Amino acid sequence: MSAVTTRNEAKKDLFGKTFKELYEFTPTASLPAGHIVIGRMLALCKTTKGIKSYSRADASKIVIVANELRRDWITKNVYPMKEPAVAQRIQKDYEKFNALRKYENSKKIKTEKWCENAENFRDSLTKNAYDIRCNDASFQKQMEEDFGVKMTQEDIDFHQDKCFGSYKLMCTNTVPKDWERMKKRKQSREDSV
Repeated sequence: MSAVTTRNEAKKDLFGKTFKELYEFTPTASLPAGHIVIGRMLALCKTTKGIKSYSRADASKIVIVANELRRDWITKNVYPMKEPAVAQRIQKDYEKFNALRKYENSKKIKTEKWCENAENFRDSLTKNAYDIRCNDASFQKQMEEDFGVKMTQEDIDFHQDKCFGSYKLMCTNTVPKDWERMKKRKQSREDSV
């Protein structure tokens, strides 16, 4: 993941893992992990003289990060939740990230359960993709119609691998020949009408 960085780049640590600001979202062959989402939020919520920054609520409500994330998922043919739901999740996780960091850096005694929960949260942001998959069958069907591509078992397997599996599968830009033929046939039918 490449990112434009500045000298004053904010780096935030949570239980030994460093989260860096990301000034631009760069799509890859995988679904983005949670540390990418946190990095975008860190960059958007940073206060710098002369540069407009957003509050945590504004950054997710404006849908900057949520929109980038949703577009990336759609290009990989894995349909995400509705924008407001993605924005809410991002805001909640970003606030939890900041609360955990603040408590970790305090002198308060950390219980074993608190440490375990914090480590699990950190791992959920770093080891797998940030899961925003649509669970509403009717909304998924609507998106499949809007984009003209149905989610296949291969797409579902890709999602499962990235969010809950071994993180081995990659998304390619090639289009299956059957789908391409079907699309051309459908287009020619529409043109002849």
